[in-house]
Amino acid sequence: MSVSEFSEMVRKDAQFLYDNPEALFKDFEDLVYNVIPLKLPEVFLNIPKAKLKMERLSSPHSTTAFYSVGAYDGSRPGVYFVNTFHCDSQPKYEMMTLSLHEGNPGHHLQGSHSMESPKIPFFRRVMEDRNYWQAPSRFPINTAYLEGWGLYAENLGFDMDLFKNPYIRHIQY
Repeated sequence: MSVSEFSEMVRKDAQFLYDNPEALFKDFEDLVYNVIPLKLPEVFLNIPKAKLKMERLSSPHSTTAFYSVGAYDGSRPGVYFVNTFHCDSQPKYEMMTLSLHEGNPGHHLQGSHSMESPKIPFFRRVMEDRNYWQAPSRFPINTAYLEGWGLYAENLGFDMDLFKNPYIRHIQY
């Protein structure tokens, strides 16, 4: 079987897809709240205290998943949004890598660590990622740094021994 034939087979095989949006979201929650947090101390000494909240979207026009950083004052947690609208096209084998990228140790850990680090200047600790349109009137967010960290976080799945199944090692880039 060629690589392209294998890729096509995996994309269409029902065992790798969901037929129920509730099951899709429940499995994402399990990864984010129960599986990944247990492994974080293996690769990080200083794990931020900021909470990560999961929220479900159901929109034909949204991406599969994305993260929104929490409020600096703690009044709003960081939120990992998962779109369940096209649950039948969200492969199970992408969930671990996507969760590592968006949640912990990805964007959530990165943003929370910045906010909770008193030695970092205040204007660098506050990373409001919902208002890109305000640049350059505020300190701009360097998306290469943010997404570079997300890609690094995906690869930490190897160090945390989270890629138990060869199918779930799916690279997002």
